[in-house]
Amino acid sequence: MRQLDDRGEQMGLGHSLFAVLLIALMTAGVLYPASGDGSFASSTALALDRVVEAQERVGPRRGITCPAGSVLLRRARTIQKVIDRKREGTTFCFKSKTYFLRDPIVPKSRDKFVGKYGAVLDGRRWRTSADVGAFTGTGYDVNHVTIRNLVIRNMPQWGIATAYGANSYWKIDYNEISRARIGLSFPDYSTVNNNFIHHNSQYGFSGYQTTGSVVQNNEVSHNYLCLCHPGDGGASKLFGTTNDSVIGNYIHDNGGNGIWFDTDNTGVLVKGNTVTVNMRDGRAIYMELNNGTAVISNNRIRVGSSGEVGIFLNNSSNVEVYDNTVTMASTSGGGAIHVFFDASRTGYDTANNKITNNTVSLRESATITAGVTCYNVTDCSPYWTTKGNRFQGNTYRVPSRTGQNWALSSPVAWAKWQAIGFDTTGDVILN
Repeated sequence: MRQLDDRGEQMGLGHSLFAVLLIALMTAGVLYPASGDGSFASSTALALDRVVEAQERVGPRRGITCPAGSVLLRRARTIQKVIDRKREGTTFCFKSKTYFLRDPIVPKSRDKFVGKYGAVLDGRRWRTSADVGAFTGTGYDVNHVTIRNLVIRNMPQWGIATAYGANSYWKIDYNEISRARIGLSFPDYSTVNNNFIHHNSQYGFSGYQTTGSVVQNNEVSHNYLCLCHPGDGGASKLFGTTNDSVIGNYIHDNGGNGIWFDTDNTGVLVKGNTVTVNMRDGRAIYMELNNGTAVISNNRIRVGSSGEVGIFLNNSSNVEVYDNTVTMASTSGGGAIHVFFDASRTGYDTANNKITNNTVSLRESATITAGVTCYNVTDCSPYWTTKGNRFQGNTYRVPSRTGQNWALSSPVAWAKWQAIGFDTTGDVILN
């Protein structure tokens, strides 16, 4: 079993109390689709397999140890002095204890920081007003830094803070990061892998004008539950990025949005994630104000509360959405896959979006599978006729073929949806 501290947080490899809750929810068939047909796993065996998988792949691990020859960091107050005395490219080791940081740690290029299992960096005694995290590259040209196998918690702003343009090639893996405003930010050409990022007040992770970075195989949960930053929070937010990828993450139980690419992103890849957003008005995968290219594929999404949307393309163009499974479990005006244009948001059209070979399933009181709608527009019809937005080859599991489960500004039935040229090769399956 995982060890918990006096606040019920994970020490090292896990969060066993939360795992128990996950088992209960999955056994009840609440959280996870079992297959591409939108059905739900309800067996205890599948639930246990899913929890074990998550435990093994994210957060600190007992098997990770400090390399031979690494420099042992003994006391929080002397960490920076030790780093400053050593040359670039030194590997530093944190002991299996709690370090109460008062100031940020500023690495040198090619430095590596590795924690023995149980190493904790805690910010409850923070004394500086600097808007940074436990580790920071802000204001410095620091590249090729590794941060591994640490619990980082209670930082006043970021858990890990890096600066766009000044830093690059950071590797952040097998950490647990919680109870900051933003769990972590990453610079260009970085990898963020196998971390457990949770209970941060605004975002789990963020990227600002980054290029070529990959966020992969992380568990991101329970961020933005306090709604401390109204209208601006969730599991993640990426702004102005180029060729960034979010792959194979498990994102669940966050407030606000799940995977959020907001404004001037291009070369986006969102692939193979499992996303459940359980706070009102969230979007599981959200493309907002983007004229660049994007691919959203092979994700499993469950929408579970009123006001949520599965995949939302808001004033965004050139997005390919394919081979995703979206399950709607309650009423949502936005629906499972929503293409949307707001004329008041100038400079960004909604055009040339291709939504193909997805499977959408309505459950419980859910009503809308897919739609194209507008705001501040007298005639929305160009957005399903001449703007190049196409739905084709998708499968919809709905209660009735005659139900108004699609939307062209307002709800329509399957016959009207196909009559305008959508999903002429699609299919409806009664559930």
